[in-house]
Amino acid sequence: MARGVYGQRQEGVQMIRIKIPFGKITPDQIIRVADIADKYAHHNLHLTTRQDIQIHYVKLENSPKVWAALEEVEVTTR
Repeated sequence: MARGVYGQRQEGVQMIRIKIPFGKITPDQIIRVADIADKYAHHNLHLTTRQDIQIHYVKLENSPKVWAALEEVEVTTR
């Protein structure tokens, strides 16, 4: 569970959980998250009741690329 990365039952993929403090997210941030889901996952985002966004089916080796892309728009997985 380091840096918001969680194992999934499917082999070779992970879920990345993005923290959205106070449920506030800018248009640029949500566009970046959607772009990441398109590029590194199965195009779907899960919005949670705990002010998080989950991106499923991310290959573990792509996690650093996802973190870097999120950091560019000041989004964190911690």
